[in-house]
Amino acid sequence: VGSGPFQIPAVQVSAGEGHTAVVLADGSVRCWGENEFAECIVPPEVGSPEHPVRSVHAAVYSTTALMMDGSVVCWGNPAAPDCDPFEAIPETGLQRLSVGNRHTVGLMQDGSIHCWGENFHGQCDVPEGIGDRGQRVVAIATGSSHTVVILEDGSVRCWGDDAQGQVSVPVGIGTPEHPAAAVAAGLAHTVLLHEDGSVASWGFNS
Repeated sequence: VGSGPFQIPAVQVSAGEGHTAVVLADGSVRCWGENEFAECIVPPEVGSPEHPVRSVHAAVYSTTALMMDGSVVCWGNPAAPDCDPFEAIPETGLQRLSVGNRHTVGLMQDGSIHCWGENFHGQCDVPEGIGDRGQRVVAIATGSSHTVVILEDGSVRCWGDDAQGQVSVPVGIGTPEHPAAAVAAGLAHTVLLHEDGSVASWGFNS
């Protein structure tokens, strides 16, 4: 980002509904696009040399940054549920974030997860046992209103809105015998990459 000798390479990018945010190699953040709710006005302390950013996530009306120290900062529409106060969210220890339209999932260092924001479809109702010993989470993804995780044994779990079958994992997909390596979630569909290189997708297909 920038030009000539002042150019700083980007290391991570996120596209929201109408805006884009990037993290630069120096830990700073740049944002452009729709700015009706100040979702592109980065708080001055975010991305400073004293407070570098690990990753940034553009949602519908807000932007969320995961700081290098494991804390979270959110800006934009103050009424956006994904910017609600983070009840029960530790100040540090978050390793990864995934942001849906109006909900956010955080992966903790110990393999547990926390979810906050809109929950009309149960997208923040983490199933019992997920994140516990034997079911620690290693990867997370969020769709519009659904949540997907990969567990340490390579199995996949989904919950939330299933109107288009986006959380109904096909039989034999993402199991300990056929383990998942990565997962992504769209508006109403889910895509999974297996460790053997094969790909599976389910949900909306029109």
